[in-house]
Amino acid sequence: PERKIVLVGHTDNIGELDRNMALSKQRAQAVAKHLVKYYKISAKQISAEGTGFLSPISSNLTAEGRKTNRRVEAVLLSYQ
Repeated sequence: PERKIVLVGHTDNIGELDRNMALSKQRAQAVAKHLVKYYKISAKQISAEGTGFLSPISSNLTAEGRKTNRRVEAVLLSYQ
């Protein structure tokens, strides 16, 4: 089966949405480059996207919550 990794970047809610959308995508792209360079994963198997602060997993009211929201998630897809 063919596999693909979708990297999704996230941010906290500080700043404008446009800036955070760009930052979250940059985070995902940085992880993608790392996976290609150090783990030899084909760049064709990886895509990077960003959602800014639209999908928090923690409260943005605390420093710890904002830290948790600044992340990159990997979604593994398999095609047959």
